[in-house]
Amino acid sequence: MSEISIAEVTGKRKKQISGIVNRSPYPNRSSMTTAERQAALDELLLIRIGDDGKPIDGGVLDRVPHKIIALRGSQVKRG
Repeated sequence: MSEISIAEVTGKRKKQISGIVNRSPYPNRSSMTTAERQAALDELLLIRIGDDGKPIDGGVLDRVPHKIIALRGSQVKRG
């Protein structure tokens, strides 16, 4: 999802989401393959579950797709 869409779903400002995304352990996401990006998303979704088996985000991310969005041609960084 875009930063704006994430902000709307989570009730945060776009700049807050942008800061979280830019501090993530995936700084060069646009050079990752589709499979690498999906694996990273799957990993992040797993760690949002607490020791009690409940989402630490209160379930807010249950309302968003858990499948990556394909990058547009201009977004892909070529190595």
